Amino acid sequence: MKSKLTTSLLALSILFISSAFIQAQDTDIVLSHTYYINKVNIIQKPGQMIEMGSIIIKNGVIIEIGKDLVPPPDAIIVKADSMYLYPGFIDAFNTTGIKKVEEDRNAARQGQRGGGGNNPQVPNPGNPPNNLAGITPEKTLSEVFDKDAKSTKSWREIGFTASFSSPEGGMLPGQAALILLNSKDADGSILKQNFGIVGTFENARRMYPATIIGVMAKYRDLFRQSGYSLKHENDYAVNPVGMTRPSYDASIRALYPINSKKLPIYFEAEKIKDVSRALTLQNDLGFNMVLTNVKQGALHADQIKNLAIPVVLSLDIPQSDVKKPEEGDKKSKDDSDAKGKKGEEKSKKEEMKDPEIEAMEARKEESIKEYQSQASIFSSKGISFSFSGKDVKEKDVKKNLKSMMEYGLTEDQVLAALTINPASLLGVSNIMGTLEKGKMANFFISDGPYFEDDSNIKYIFVEGNQFENEVKAKKKKQDGEETTNLNLAGTYSYTVDVPGDERKGKLIIKKNGNTYTGIIQNDGNDESDIDNLEVDGNKISFPLDMNIDGGSLKLSFSFEIDGDDLKGSVSVDQYGTFPIKGEKVSGPNN
Repeated sequence: MKSKLTTSLLALSILFISSAFIQAQDTDIVLSHTYYINKVNIIQKPGQMIEMGSIIIKNGVIIEIGKDLVPPPDAIIVKADSMYLYPGFIDAFNTTGIKKVEEDRNAARQGQRGGGGNNPQVPNPGNPPNNLAGITPEKTLSEVFDKDAKSTKSWREIGFTASFSSPEGGMLPGQAALILLNSKDADGSILKQNFGIVGTFENARRMYPATIIGVMAKYRDLFRQSGYSLKHENDYAVNPVGMTRPSYDASIRALYPINSKKLPIYFEAEKIKDVSRALTLQNDLGFNMVLTNVKQGALHADQIKNLAIPVVLSLDIPQSDVKKPEEGDKKSKDDSDAKGKKGEEKSKKEEMKDPEIEAMEARKEESIKEYQSQASIFSSKGISFSFSGKDVKEKDVKKNLKSMMEYGLTEDQVLAALTINPASLLGVSNIMGTLEKGKMANFFISDGPYFEDDSNIKYIFVEGNQFENEVKAKKKKQDGEETTNLNLAGTYSYTVDVPGDERKGKLIIKKNGNTYTGIIQNDGNDESDIDNLEVDGNKISFPLDMNIDGGSLKLSFSFEIDGDDLKGSVSVDQYGTFPIKGEKVSGPNN
């Protein structure tokens, strides 16, 4: 009996249909380092697009880009028909891919303090060791890099392929580096070390410099010491006779390239006063500077332009609590009449609103407008800028970019600030920022234009390494009902993976209005109608009762269709679940 049921199960597998359920996961097994993508809209750079073009990449480099290219025989075909391919975004300042160092620093402080206690004291808090005071400009990114950092994956999933990352914590947390968001170790991810030192206005706790005045004084003292020690070392190298051999703190030596203007200091200046302080120090000490993570810089835009200081604006902008007219609580006249006196009483209360509260809310709204309009103000003054992702939640990036566009920033200007501007700022325009032959294969593919609300990023390539996001089916409202944007009708070939065997066949899906029906054909051209076929977005499911050799088996199908690909499973009573995969071979009218 068992043997007979097994035979029946194999026969049933001929009829199995399925669709694609592509799970979002990093690529672990690489079959080839060559990829071919065809019939995709390629945005090479802001304002320049190849419609329905082709791109071929090999060993992490773009080797051809154009139209109707012939795929190499060893190429992996990436199906992205009619999708949109953009240069990978570059985060111009963040802490992506690093370990959080605050706990380590606190632990070090604790050790220096000699134990616990509610209010432990640092020996000589007026002159603490630099590392405890947050002064570690000698620290490199590789020392705190973590290939398993969640931030690497989360930023990659929204289209970022590279990040200018820095250690964090303290007024001089360390040296920034450009990393690729490929989830590899430090050697495989860090593209270039030590672009410069990162500076902040973060004060130390319970030790010098514990105030902003102390921080400003400390910067002047550190640069004075660095200038003196640099001169001492240079003089000693020329003629050491009669001179004491130089021996200086690592943090002082790390400032030499800044003092000699070989490298800039990247000053994190969020608020108006921070920008003013950074400009003051730059004027007093004469170093080269980049202003980063700027949130309130519009007031100083003219000064920044006149001094030709590069600027990186923050993507972290607040949103207004005031609803737009079309989103507000509109009430029809009939509705107002129905509420009667209650509505009138509410209106009176609103009229009696506290003037101080109204003034406070008005100031809040004005402040929000300043944040949201900052980028367009810089653009209107002809100031090139990039974007910093520090402090912003990944899910809010697109929303915040669109808020800036509502205040006058164009789509091309936004794309430039995410691609060509940071590439130029960081000196890597020859390998990234645009999509051209010979450049690094850093890009992402979206199922629609990036700035459309319902578009989703499907594929991301970082130096030719492919990653894939799980993309849910797009849905829209029509006449008060939710319907799918997808048309799943067509003929699909499928393969059933039964242990020890593979069976092939066809699935024909037809659509009449919003209703789907189906037919299964096995490789012997036997057909069975599908009843009760349910469609939810790109998900299809249905039950099927089969009579074989006088017996009955119940099957349950559940799968998804993703573009032209099929992948899913079917359960057969108590005998288990079997995978199925396939692809579309013709459209609904063929």
